[in-house]
Amino acid sequence: MGFFAQTWTLTKKNLLIVLGRHWFTTTIRAFLAPIIFFFIISYCKNFFVPPSDFGVGSPSTLRTFEEALNAGTTGRSTVAFVANGQASEVTNIIDQLSNTVRASGKTPVNLSSEVELLQTCKSSVRGVSGCFAAVSFHGSPSNGGVWNYTIRTDGSLGGRIFVNTGNNDAEIYALPLQHAIDAAIASSDGSSIPLPQQYPYTDSTPEERERNITRLYMGTLISILGLAYFIGFVGICYQLTGESLSPPSTKMQSVVCIIKKHSCSRGKRFIQREPTKICLLV
Repeated sequence: MGFFAQTWTLTKKNLLIVLGRHWFTTTIRAFLAPIIFFFIISYCKNFFVPPSDFGVGSPSTLRTFEEALNAGTTGRSTVAFVANGQASEVTNIIDQLSNTVRASGKTPVNLSSEVELLQTCKSSVRGVSGCFAAVSFHGSPSNGGVWNYTIRTDGSLGGRIFVNTGNNDAEIYALPLQHAIDAAIASSDGSSIPLPQQYPYTDSTPEERERNITRLYMGTLISILGLAYFIGFVGICYQLTGESLSPPSTKMQSVVCIIKKHSCSRGKRFIQREPTKICLLV
């Protein structure tokens, strides 16, 4: 009975010091702070990845250019056209598209070179500009033999993909404009192009996307977040080391051993520390 009595006395003393005398700082340093810190680190991969719905969607009719202009965000009110010195047939296409842009309440801007896009569609550090889109013509049947043009949109677009909705960035800013250009080109020859069907899909399944996110996160964990996890363990290691060494340094065990009838063994001193460590680690 002496062994258990002395062990319980030393254990109770440690618990009183840790949980009674310094309960507030101990709870924060050894319990709440590590849990909150590791929760943030463990789930940060979900914080910085935009939500998306990968897979294969359902076919639907493409928006018209007018509908796409009205569905765009309010801040993107400019549609830029770059002729690059092409022939009049390119100017005719730009005029048709400009009429549609004006009818939708947007502002068409005609530019002579792509360099002017740097000012007309000036982008922020997040890749956001005031332009709905920009079209740059590089060739036509009278200059190069074929129609050649490039559609430019903001760099911030396309980060989120939802295959089961019709509000993806490509379905608003790129595809309707491309169809409008092709329809204007066809109308110059007396032809017409009906609205096609759009069929959204991604190059990977939801499971593959989740594995790829986890793979990238683990690579970041190895190269960068190792220091973050070390910081999370510092408080616990400091508390455990302090609790293991403080009784001999303060001579508390010697006092208890003198008062008690039986002497304190090393095993008793070892056992009495374990409940305190368990309380700090739980």
